[in-house]
Amino acid sequence: MMRRQFRVLYRDFLFRIVDRDLLSTHATGDASQLILQFVALLIGLSVCFSIPVLTIDATAPLQARLMFAWSIQHFLIATTMLGVGIFSVLSWDSMFPSHRDVLVLGPLPIRAHTILLAKLAAVLTALSLAVLALHAVAGLVWPLALNATTPRHAVGVLALTMDPAVPPVGAADLQQVLDKDLADAVRNGPLAPGGGGGIAIGVYQRDVRRVFTYGVAAPDTIFPIASVTKPFTGLVLARMVQEQVVRFDAPVRELIPAAGLLPPARGNEITLLDLATHRSGLSRTSRPRDPANPHADFDVSQLYSYLTSRGVGRAPALRFAYSNVGFALLGHALGNRAGVNYATLVRDAVTGPLAMNDTAVRLTPEQQRRSLQGYDEGRQPVPTWDFDVMEAAGALKSTAPDMLTWLEAHLHPERLPSGALSAALASSLEVRTNPAPGVGIALDWIVNTESGDYQHGGAMAGFTADAFFNPRQDVAVIVLSNVSNGTWVSADVLGEHIRARLRGTPAVSLAQATIPAGGGFGSGLRVFAAYWATMLAAGVFIFGLAMGVHGLAAALLPRRLFLRVSPLLQLGAFAGLVVGYLLLSFAVRPGALLNAQESGILSSSPSYWFLGLFQELSGSSALAPLAGRARAGLALAVLGTALAYALSYFRTLRRIAEQPDITPSVTRMRWLPAFGDGPQTALVQFSVRTLWRSAPHRVILAFYWGLGFAVAMLVLKTPRAQQLAEVSVAAAWHETAGPLIVSSIVMAGVAVLAARLAFAMPRDLRANWIFRIIPIRGGSQHVAARRRALLVASAIPVCAIATLVFLWMWPWEAALGHVIALGVLSAIFVELALSGTQKIPFTCAYTPGRSKVHVVVPVAFAVILPGTLWAAGFERDALQDPVIYAAMLGVLALTWAGVRWRNAVVGSAMGAQPEFEDDPGGRFTNLDVWDVRFQTGKPDTE
Repeated sequence: MMRRQFRVLYRDFLFRIVDRDLLSTHATGDASQLILQFVALLIGLSVCFSIPVLTIDATAPLQARLMFAWSIQHFLIATTMLGVGIFSVLSWDSMFPSHRDVLVLGPLPIRAHTILLAKLAAVLTALSLAVLALHAVAGLVWPLALNATTPRHAVGVLALTMDPAVPPVGAADLQQVLDKDLADAVRNGPLAPGGGGGIAIGVYQRDVRRVFTYGVAAPDTIFPIASVTKPFTGLVLARMVQEQVVRFDAPVRELIPAAGLLPPARGNEITLLDLATHRSGLSRTSRPRDPANPHADFDVSQLYSYLTSRGVGRAPALRFAYSNVGFALLGHALGNRAGVNYATLVRDAVTGPLAMNDTAVRLTPEQQRRSLQGYDEGRQPVPTWDFDVMEAAGALKSTAPDMLTWLEAHLHPERLPSGALSAALASSLEVRTNPAPGVGIALDWIVNTESGDYQHGGAMAGFTADAFFNPRQDVAVIVLSNVSNGTWVSADVLGEHIRARLRGTPAVSLAQATIPAGGGFGSGLRVFAAYWATMLAAGVFIFGLAMGVHGLAAALLPRRLFLRVSPLLQLGAFAGLVVGYLLLSFAVRPGALLNAQESGILSSSPSYWFLGLFQELSGSSALAPLAGRARAGLALAVLGTALAYALSYFRTLRRIAEQPDITPSVTRMRWLPAFGDGPQTALVQFSVRTLWRSAPHRVILAFYWGLGFAVAMLVLKTPRAQQLAEVSVAAAWHETAGPLIVSSIVMAGVAVLAARLAFAMPRDLRANWIFRIIPIRGGSQHVAARRRALLVASAIPVCAIATLVFLWMWPWEAALGHVIALGVLSAIFVELALSGTQKIPFTCAYTPGRSKVHVVVPVAFAVILPGTLWAAGFERDALQDPVIYAAMLGVLALTWAGVRWRNAVVGSAMGAQPEFEDDPGGRFTNLDVWDVRFQTGKPDTE
């Protein structure tokens, strides 16, 4: 009998994950249909998640493929946690037996643990169904793709963990410490005999100078320094300014022969200082014909062709956008003014006076013999890059002693015999712009304004370089490597490690992590199992946390206090999930992984923990500390769930039965204005008071407002939108207007939708008789009342907030113009929400099972969002042209008038009585709980 009770209760609880009281009585059976529609929607999302498989580049470097695979894994894990978390929020009141469950089932001979187990089984079934549907396609496609793109042999990559801090190391003792840290690389890695790897390191600290090497490198080995060439170009500019040959604010158009062919700039022109500080807005790099040698075919003619089509204007709000093309143009312009090529220019201005004889753009045959072969992440040899007009962006080659001499000159320019070079060095260190808090840009040096560090890295196929100095601490370090960036012993990783050792802080580990071989059947099964185990574990973790918090609050708080706190916990959980998801960077980078492991357990997203668990289950030793956190978090979530259900078994069930489920209101809205005649005012005030007093309706309203706010924040997180903080109130507001306009339109639409859905949730269907006796004289009167209620609950608050925001950020003319347009658009949204069957708010329910949510949501994203982006761009242009703005406003007004007229006609046709919905009839379920004590006669055996 207990098994039958469990099965019946399990099925009943499963279909009550969606509360049937919120479904229309005309939608019998729609609970199962609604569940199937959401499953179809999740499967559609799973198909979308699988599309990036088409972008996999099997020929990409190992490090790039690895970061891509981890980024995909991280995105899928984070999205799974978000989906399960939202499911937990929506099923908040279905996690544990409710007041109705206890009152109906309590008097029956059903054991409490049967009720609890059936409830838990139903919730876990719904959770599993959600995870399975979300990964129905992605869970098959991605394991196959990840297995196929892994090299067919085990490889070593950077461990991406932190070594513990040691006491600060001086220049004289650094080699001894690095010998220990690099021991594994020297024995078994690229620095081992026959590995081909070579590293040259130079360090200066308070007049102590050391140069030492590893692998095949020698102190006089010459390496390409790639983008570390740019500070040389910046120093050339500073010297030419000191010698009054050019000016920092000189437009670059004045220094190139093709100036007469370039179109005139509208507004600000690109200056030499803009080029030297990456504020030109020019392309990051050229479009190469040969990706293996990307700069070889970009010559002067192509540079001029690009400038002719692009122009030499600069957006006034632009602060920083890294550009190799910009530095190519700077070096070309300076060479034109000096009448020499870039190689001669940098030799005469910098390397010659500093006696840097092994630093040049083009090497002699003897210097070429001292150069090394470059290697990619997989230790495969790669060809050296060639440069044409891009020389000023990355063509220099040098040795560790030469580069250390150059860095020492930055620390002590006063020791130089050349006054012009000394003054130029001092000028090149001045911070010219601040692209982010604590970050400054000098003449292409990246400056930590708090610590005083100056740093620049360089990377090209097969080579990396890292240059660093700090005038306050009188220290400088140069690292040159013939291994591509981001790998085990590349200069960027080793440079960061050395800086940590000099300061005595935790350092990036130089140990090796093993990525297991892929491509076979056995490895495919392992990846498949790891994928599904990780996704289910991530879902259980999030759901367990939600269930634990809810259950412990229900068990430990007084019943009446819990009824007030529970909606707040529900809203807090939803806000935390959505905001955390949107603030998360899905692209996995070594720095993010290191920060996740270095910082405290609560300072990194749990999605990184389960990324580590994925690697551990796949057989990789990478990210082991994060995997440990995932195991601990999962155990904590399961323990919290078990404790919550244990407390529910011993305490909560009895308290639910003994105490009321409704608490009286403490606050009252003593005054509200009239909203028309008596019946209209009654309906509007009833709507406002219900939203104010009813926790479930506040949850719905806040849920959708939070969702709209999350989308708005996502729009404002675009790189273009981030420049809003750099734009003054009155200047160039239109340059970054698009994201704000999109956000305000989204909030207006979501606010109206939230109010309509809240109105659709019945407060108590049995109270409908109150409204049946209200003397509503016609349908038009009822439509007017609903319109005013929607305006008060949605459009008016959004427009009021938008008015304050836009008046603060924009000129008042533009702000007022947008608010007027937004008000008319919000009125259109309200009229659209009034369409359909006429129902009094909170008295009738819509039919979610027939809403085709699996069709509506994809269409909304596919049609509405692109349409909103287009509308925002059109309005941005219209706000600058009175004629276009007037036409746009006229179209909006005509649309509003047309929709309103239609609603008036439909409302009049409906007659005096709007549609009401009766209280759903009772449902009977056989639980097989017959008690022999009630048997009055011989039992029927037929």
